[in-house]
Amino acid sequence: INNPATAGSAAVGENLDPEKITATEVLAGYNFTKNLKTTLTFFSVRADDLIQSREPDVAGSPSVFDNIGETEASGAEAEFRMLFGRQNYLYFNATWQDVKDTTHGAVTSAGGQVYTQKDFNPGSVPKFFGNIGVNYEISDYANANVWVNYVGKRERSGEKKWSGEELVPADARDPVKDRALVNASLTFRNFCKGLEIQVSAFNLFNADHR
Repeated sequence: INNPATAGSAAVGENLDPEKITATEVLAGYNFTKNLKTTLTFFSVRADDLIQSREPDVAGSPSVFDNIGETEASGAEAEFRMLFGRQNYLYFNATWQDVKDTTHGAVTSAGGQVYTQKDFNPGSVPKFFGNIGVNYEISDYANANVWVNYVGKRERSGEKKWSGEELVPADARDPVKDRALVNASLTFRNFCKGLEIQVSAFNLFNADHR
């Protein structure tokens, strides 16, 4: 109530509805051999009534929150696992996704021109990410896991805004570069009933990612 820049919905006599997400998934699994297992998942997700900040109805008033956001995402996930022992295996999993903001909000220039946003990438969402690693059971009491986590390039938001009477990208920064980090964990168990201890190290080679 004391924020001069943003007001909650109650400040303008409105009630927010819960955000709604509808997801559909189709999964298929196949074992090529007893040691090679795979799964493939296709998914589609739609989110409606997302709570976002909007410009006020009265000029000069604080912005308010409203159920105005809509997004759609679709893609596929794949996983492969090759066993070479009871708890020893190589694994690979990857996700490809296409995410779009489908709100179709309107923005007005100072001169009164109105532009309705097309579907756009909301930004900071990688199209591809995944892991490849190995899990090795050292003994009945210790298990090691080493993996590489990869996240692909992340574009900035494709939203448009007015600069005078010209439409320009709302975020003109360069995309966030892709990155790969090497991680590891060591798990100790069975030496004390009900107790498990895990030590993990992330970004083992100190990669500089911003």
